[in-house]
Amino acid sequence: MLGRRDDSAALYSAVLGTRRTGALMTNVYFRRLNETVAGIAAHAGRNYDEAAAHFEEALRQAAAFPIVLEGAEVRRFFAAMLTERDADGDRERARQLLEEALETYRSIGTVRHADLAEQQLKSL
Repeated sequence: MLGRRDDSAALYSAVLGTRRTGALMTNVYFRRLNETVAGIAAHAGRNYDEAAAHFEEALRQAAAFPIVLEGAEVRRFFAAMLTERDADGDRERARQLLEEALETYRSIGTVRHADLAEQQLKSL
């Protein structure tokens, strides 16, 4: 979001190291699933297949706990990666993820997040 892809990509190996601790979440500025952070870092490094795998796991974890806002956030980040990768079916999946995220954002009243998802949808 800030255009600092190299800095984000450089965190990938450190985030993977958290798996050894058994920690599922990190709390830097706010709580975030480690799998979400790994997906963001992998996406920043243009490692799309790894990013997709992390985002899929983050979706599973967010649903299992449940962590409603994190589930929507994972969908938005995942959609951004899919849009950039732009392989067959990626835009359709991105649209689906964004629509699901938007529904959640609206239901819990996170207006700014809903605006971000709407902007992404318009760019598809």
